[in-house]
Amino acid sequence: MGESWGEEGLAQFTEGCYLTEEKSR
Repeated sequence: MGESWGEEGLAQFTEGCYLTEEKSR
């Protein structure tokens, strides 16, 4: 799954998840 995204895609996805969690709190 992550391999098809590539490093950039994975980094963006991780950042988005982290920011979403921060906003949720």
